[in-house]
Parts: sequence; C-alpha cells; structure tokens
Amino acid sequence: MFSSSAQLHALYTITVIDGHTLKVIGKRTATPVGQAELFRLAGPSCEVSAELVSAAANPAGNDQLKTAVVDLISQGLGNTLQGLHLLEKSGS
Repeated sequence: MFSSSAQLHALYTITVIDGHTLKVIGKRTATPVGQAELFRLAGPSCEVSAELVSAAANPAGNDQLKTAVVDLISQGLGNTLQGLHLLEKSGS
C-alpha cells in the first residue's frame, strides 16, 4: 500500500570570484548523482534510515548524519567542479 521514506539532500552552490576585481567568474549548483530520478531536488540525494531521520533533531551532535552529508557532497563535488572547469574530466 503506502510506504514512507526519508531523503537526505546536499544542496550547495560554488561561486568562483576573481580576487583582483571581485567579479563572479563562475557559479555552479550541485548536480544530482546516482538515481536522481527518485528525488525532486537538484543536488546529491539519498534515501536514509529512520535512525538517521531521528538524528536530525540534533544534527550538530550526530557524527552519522555529518558523515552522510559529507559523503553526498563528495559524490557530487567532482561534477560541480568540472562544470566550473576547475577539474578535468576523468580519463582526459
């Protein structure tokens, strides 16, 4: 019948600024990774356990939640940096 699920999203933007002129020379938001069609937000996402959801009540004090967020950022960071031409594509 009906089931519930919870998702964790790592939504971020990287802005590159020229240090001399202070003008924005590039800006890129996080891109979805993996099974992005399951989630509606544009960024790295994953389904999480009920245990991790309960950790959201005290996110600063929960290492498991912090690790999950860092993992999501790590999964999407390469694509984001490639989009800014700050990182070469693998195999190039």
